[in-house]
Amino acid sequence: MAPYKRSNDTLESFVIHMFQKGVTMTEITDFIEKMYEHHYTPQTVSNMTKVMVELVDAFSKQTLAKRLCLRVH
Repeated sequence: MAPYKRSNDTLESFVIHMFQKGVTMTEITDFIEKMYEHHYTPQTVSNMTKVMVELVDAFSKQTLAKRLCLRVH
């Protein structure tokens, strides 16, 4: 796996984790800029979280039986 890919995955995981904790997009972008010395707009950070939101929405729309089956496997 390419080093950039691992780094990008790590950053996206971090953004999603912070978003789940209730940190605002502006706070996340400020933190990333301080840590990585690279500016991301709040919109870019928001785009990173869309994947997680879509997964949560899809999961919540499943029936309870499907959710239980997914946890077992």
